[in-house]
Amino acid sequence: MPPKPTFDYYAELQLEPSASIDDVRSAYRRLALVRHPDRNPNDATATASFQRLNEASETLSDPDKKAIYDMTHVRTSNPYGSGDFPFRTNNTSGGSGFSSRTSNTPGGGGFPYSNFSKEVWEDEFGVKTGPFCGFSFGGTNNTSKRRPGPDLLERLRQEAERAVERVAKEQQRQENARREREARRTEQREAAEREAAAQEKGADTERAEQDARWVRFRATTALDKQNACLHSQFDGWVKTTHQRKPKCESCSVKRSMTTFTCPYCELMVCQKCRIDLAQHKREMAEKK
Repeated sequence: MPPKPTFDYYAELQLEPSASIDDVRSAYRRLALVRHPDRNPNDATATASFQRLNEASETLSDPDKKAIYDMTHVRTSNPYGSGDFPFRTNNTSGGSGFSSRTSNTPGGGGFPYSNFSKEVWEDEFGVKTGPFCGFSFGGTNNTSKRRPGPDLLERLRQEAERAVERVAKEQQRQENARREREARRTEQREAAEREAAAQEKGADTERAEQDARWVRFRATTALDKQNACLHSQFDGWVKTTHQRKPKCESCSVKRSMTTFTCPYCELMVCQKCRIDLAQHKREMAEKK
């Protein structure tokens, strides 16, 4: 079990025991601005006060820790005597905390230490509490298990349901996003495969047409092949980068250090002539 707190968490946050978690967080933000050690450089107790504020906020802002604290530490009055339970200051008889009296009679003031039971019980949440859970009066052991009220149980149940619902929605969102990414990747892969197949088929057809054209024009030399070449309409041109600007074999102009070589007739041209030659040769072939 965690150590017992030495101060009242609700009083530290200037709240009532009925305060909600949102009230706890609001109170912490408000008090942290006032009690922060940087704002109180001349106060030797500022650090200790700020640490108590953090401890109280950490416990009461967590639903599970708050429920345990409320069940084991929060009391408004002592029905068995004039002594008060821990942390409460509403004792009309002046008592505070545990009384040192050992009377076994209700109304004798405080807890009867001589008959205080050491029994430890476990509630519905599996939380072991004690030794507040059991005590006896007049030699009779009237052990009483403190259980959370119906409002607390309903609130915890609703919070658990909302947490499960949030997790389910997040998992569904991630699954939908994963499916969308997978569908996009599949579509892109299929489109790339279709484009590659079309280019390969077009290149094979173009090669066959080029061979037939050379036979028809009886092109045997490199110059004859260059004059009769239709040139590739696809990405079969070989790109080459030179240290100096070479002369284009088509326009005889030194345009760039990058040239392109036809995969059929090995004609080296610039980028502009590559486009113009392919279009011009194709138009000539259609006319003939």
